[in-house]
Amino acid sequence: MFKKLILVGFVFLFLGFKLVLATEGIPTISYTFNGTSSDIVVNPVVNPVEIKFSASENIPNWVSIKIQKTDDSSIYKTFSPNSCDGIAYCTETWNGAISPKNKVLVDGVYNIFVHIKKDVASPVIYDFILTSPYTITVDSSILTSSETLTPNVIPVSEPTTTETKTKIVEVQKIKTKIIGKALGFAGIPLSFDASVLGADGEPLRYGKYFWNFGDGDAKEVLVNNSGKFSHTFFYPGDYAVSLFYYSNYYSDVPDASDQITVKIVSADVSISRVGEEKDFFVELSNNTDYGVDLSNWLLVSEGKNFTIPRNTILSPKNKIIISPKISNFSFADKDTLKLINSEREVVFDYKASLIPSPLIKGGSEGGSLDATPPNPPLSKERVQTVIPADDLPATVLQSSPESISSNSYLPIFSSIVFIGAGAGSVYLIRRRKVIPNEAKDFEILEG
Repeated sequence: MFKKLILVGFVFLFLGFKLVLATEGIPTISYTFNGTSSDIVVNPVVNPVEIKFSASENIPNWVSIKIQKTDDSSIYKTFSPNSCDGIAYCTETWNGAISPKNKVLVDGVYNIFVHIKKDVASPVIYDFILTSPYTITVDSSILTSSETLTPNVIPVSEPTTTETKTKIVEVQKIKTKIIGKALGFAGIPLSFDASVLGADGEPLRYGKYFWNFGDGDAKEVLVNNSGKFSHTFFYPGDYAVSLFYYSNYYSDVPDASDQITVKIVSADVSISRVGEEKDFFVELSNNTDYGVDLSNWLLVSEGKNFTIPRNTILSPKNKIIISPKISNFSFADKDTLKLINSEREVVFDYKASLIPSPLIKGGSEGGSLDATPPNPPLSKERVQTVIPADDLPATVLQSSPESISSNSYLPIFSSIVFIGAGAGSVYLIRRRKVIPNEAKDFEILEG
């Protein structure tokens, strides 16, 4: 008998030890209904119930939240609060909707259940006996709402044998949203994404999106194949970017839409200065009124390149100096140094920036082009001057009025000589034809 008592004691001790191990480290979760820490009697169709959960620690994975009728487990509503993962609190709103399609909301007591994972990769799911087991009692006879009637609220009349009652039913709508920045730079891709939520706030994975970027470009994509993508605006301006969601791929009428205005400015970033042979630094300047993301931009020269690290933001009207100890550039790279953006387009050529623009100088003090002096005669020194072909600017050749007038006499004089020679030739030919044969006018008399 004594041995049996000892054996039973060990069994209870072992089970108690396992229970401690099973519950060790599991967070506690409490909740409130519409900010109240107590049971609530409500008609959720008229007054939706906001349920706020608070955990004792961050929850890696809120698997699901379930509102279930106490005496009928087939009547329930489930939520998948993916947006709450990794944090210690979560909020859901119940409007009386029921998850099973063949069930409807009925009066009675409803309990709250929470399912979590302490490790996202773990298959273990914890079912909670919550520390604040408050219940919701649904009473459909409550027909008044404390909230203001909005355009999304439709009155539904329900006639009875004694009186006419009006029930307020809130119509939930599908919502879509553009996710992206409202500022971008011409020629540099700008990232966009989208989200769409159903009537109960659940993410939708079907249907299609239609994007219009306001610059003449558009795209259509299936929701289940969608994700973050980029679009390039090539010119500065304000663009209205629109998103339309269609739950039916073949529909012409969108179920939801969203629009944002994107401002595109010129990415005016230059190589403003470089160092000398002993310290060949490279200075970059942002000449815009907005911060420029230089992530994955390049500084290149012949045989060398330096990638600017990601998340490098150059503030408005600011400069950044890159040391040769970081870039490994030397003074020999000066003439081939270029700045290239993330799309591998040349933004700035340092050598080209050093070549001065050609200027046309006037001959008078006023600088008028009409007062240009005659071209001076070519001197021996000017003819022998050698100008490199690469440095020759493209200019418009101009001739002075005097040189034009003096050169114009030559063709006139040539024409006169040609006409005079022709006239003389004709005269001589005609004269030879009209000379009489003088030998026929006399005879030789023999004597």
